[in-house]
Amino acid sequence: MVTARKAAYVVVGCGPRGLNVVERFVWHARHDPEQRPQTLHIVEPGRCGPGIHHEQRDYLLLNTIADQLTTFVDADMVPGGGVNGPSLYEWASQRRLTTTSRAGVHPVQRTDHLPRRLLGEYLVWAAERILEACPPWLAVTVHRELAVAIRSGPDSLERVTLRSGEVIEANHVVITVGHSGMPSPQPPADVPPSAWIPTPYPLPDTLANVKAGAVLGLLGSGLTAMDVIAACTVGRGGTYEQSRDRLRYRPSGAEPELVLVSRSGRPARARPLPYRHGSPPAQFLTEAAVRHARAARPEGKLDLDHDVLPLVWAEMRHRIAERVSGEVADEVTAQALAGWAGAVPASALSDMESFQGWALGQVQGDLVEARRGLDGSALKYAYEVVRDYREVLRQAVDTPGLSQDSRRRFFGRFAGEVNSNVIGPQLERNEELVALAEAGVVKFGPGPEPKLLWQTDGWTLVSTVLVQPEAVRLDTVVAAFSPCPSVSGSRNPLVSNLQSAGRLHATMVGDAESGAAVDRLGHPLGDTGRPQTTLTILGPLAEGSSYYNHYVTSPGRPSRATLDADRAVRSALRGANR
Repeated sequence: MVTARKAAYVVVGCGPRGLNVVERFVWHARHDPEQRPQTLHIVEPGRCGPGIHHEQRDYLLLNTIADQLTTFVDADMVPGGGVNGPSLYEWASQRRLTTTSRAGVHPVQRTDHLPRRLLGEYLVWAAERILEACPPWLAVTVHRELAVAIRSGPDSLERVTLRSGEVIEANHVVITVGHSGMPSPQPPADVPPSAWIPTPYPLPDTLANVKAGAVLGLLGSGLTAMDVIAACTVGRGGTYEQSRDRLRYRPSGAEPELVLVSRSGRPARARPLPYRHGSPPAQFLTEAAVRHARAARPEGKLDLDHDVLPLVWAEMRHRIAERVSGEVADEVTAQALAGWAGAVPASALSDMESFQGWALGQVQGDLVEARRGLDGSALKYAYEVVRDYREVLRQAVDTPGLSQDSRRRFFGRFAGEVNSNVIGPQLERNEELVALAEAGVVKFGPGPEPKLLWQTDGWTLVSTVLVQPEAVRLDTVVAAFSPCPSVSGSRNPLVSNLQSAGRLHATMVGDAESGAAVDRLGHPLGDTGRPQTTLTILGPLAEGSSYYNHYVTSPGRPSRATLDADRAVRSALRGANR
């Protein structure tokens, strides 16, 4: 069966990023003065909207507060605005929804980190509202299937093949497949499946065979690791009790023993209490400063150490000087820079006990700053620059981007430090981590850069920097981190077929892949290096060509995701109407 229309478009994948694109098609169709007949095909095997945010347990929480999430569009997000609707917080408030915290059941608040399940429900509802806004001249067909191939023809049309064999002809295809088909880290060849969990999702199903009392090693200490910890504790019947000013964990007896393994050895910092009045404009880390630095570089390629990081550090120093003065400002600045990517101190590396005490103390000390919030902690306020001005960092990465070595270090060490220091667990999660460590349920791995060795009877985690060596036996290991997007390693048949056809290739960060090579408009470059203007790739699959593509949009501020979707749709409409 072949479906053909004069002006037809396809969106492959309709999670949050695909829904951004759908909203733009609807908005532009509604404002088409000629009311041209158009067809929009949405190819999504699941429900439109939620992506990975569906059917999850309530202990799996969002890392962004409720009033900073929306899928609708206002005039601050993109010029001209879009299909209007409530934010996640407004939607939950309108329905008088409640959420459960350690303090009990309460109405949803603006600053709540809500269960991901609620975001999934919101996105399903929002997708229906957006599609209801379609004008009569935009026909929308939803295909609850998987796209397996896209082929171009001599007539300049793209042909999208679905798993059922149906072929859709289109003037333009936007690919927003999200995290689907991401590669899973692989263990040594002789490791039995029972000893290695390549991805923790979907939780808690992947952990069903991890028995009570077994020792589970978590490779990672960030957001994914916190999900695993929640599934292994409250997900197995454990509870937290507030005793005066101290949180205690009451085990159920069904928990495994958990060992957090971190290459840096430093625990992730907690997200602080949010701003009360919003963030101020940047003084140093600005788009103008990036453009100025680029103009002085051959071929416009920036150097991370000389052009970008000095702007980051200058902005941090400026923020600290706003909050504290004199010698105190110098001390906090030194603390901020040392804490950003500093090594574990020698005093913590004498033996396992000293390292455990140091790591726990780091979490506790950071919680003091997190509770002060962005309005009260000079340190947290300084670190927040890389989140407040993330768009400036994207401008540095966008074509012509960074030198090859700088790209490697940006997407390696620097991006890792951003994740650890700024995009960390919710404050409550790190409070729980302290309680779990004090209850003996969680331990920190034996120092930085431990070696994970497989022997015939199990895993051994061996210290490499402790003065008194330590070896920790593990029964099972879970890859508790999000892998980089990959083209050659993708399990998505559409991505694999596009690569085989020479229409898609990976962008390289050093010796490793990091997503598909695309131009500034999201057009894949393919083997010829020329942009394929009838295809657009947005979202996580474009990570590496751009930066930080895996998030849900926020209301009331410029939105890169919405702007990118708008550019893609405008390009598609121009191409079809020539």
